[in-house]
This record gives sequence, structure tokens and C-alpha cells, in this order.
Amino acid sequence: MMTPDEEYYTGSETATPTSTSAIEKRRSNPNNNNDQRQKAWQKNISLLWQEIANHKNGTMFMNPIKKSYAPLYDKVVKQPLYLKTIKNRVRDGIVKTTAEFERDVVLMLTNSLMYNKEGTEMYLMALEMLDDVREQIRLFKSADGYSVSLWENDSQQ
Repeated sequence: MMTPDEEYYTGSETATPTSTSAIEKRRSNPNNNNDQRQKAWQKNISLLWQEIANHKNGTMFMNPIKKSYAPLYDKVVKQPLYLKTIKNRVRDGIVKTTAEFERDVVLMLTNSLMYNKEGTEMYLMALEMLDDVREQIRLFKSADGYSVSLWENDSQQ
């Protein structure tokens, strides 16, 4: 016998009774909403990551630098980051917010600024990419109401 809060579905749907209250619980479950929001954010941040990776200097930051090119890099830079590492951190759920994503991308580029001598080609490439990335992230945040900017103080000064 069916209770008032159960329904039968016909046609292509199952003919098994389904509790309406169970469906409502799933829809209103905050964890389910958070999971959906997180998945949507991951999809959107992956598009932003792709834009950053496609920057004209992006290939320089895709993978770890070879020791033969920068023999002291691991001694100078204590938290090395690369675009592929950042992508994996987003995928694995280590990076969960736009602020964390921004922190990692900025750290990756400031590592290069710190290691390379001011005025060198690599330094100038990192500086140019940092400026461009800040703008890309600013635009991303303007479309994403959940993001908070690390640069908000810059625009108020």
C-alpha cells in the first residue's frame, strides 16, 4: 500500500515507489549543493587555467624547470609551482577556491621573479604574464560572486 508521500512513475522512469520527501531532502541537502557548486567552480576555473596556460609565455611555466637551466632553483625557491601542478591541485580538490587558485598562480610567477635577475628575458616574461594573469583573474572574479580578490587593496590605494 502506498503512503501519501510516495509516487509511482510510469513510462521510461522506474515503477518503484519513491518517497517525495527523500527527493526533497536530496535537493535541499547543503552538501549536495556544495558539491554541485564545487564542480561548477572546478569547470570554470579549468577554463581560466586554460586561458593562463595559453598565454604566450605559458609554456615556460607548464612543467618543472630543468636543473641544467637553473641549477640553484630548488635552493632559492622553497615552494615551486608549475601550471600542471596547479591544474592537478584543482582536480584533486586541494585548491578549492578562486583565492587559493590565485595564490598558487601568483606564487608560481613570483618564484620566477625572485629567482631571475631583474631585467632578464625570463624576468620580463614572468612580469608580463603576472600582469596579464591578474587581469584575467580579476575578470573571472567579476563574473563569480563567490570570489574574493587578493588585489582588492591594490585598487583602493
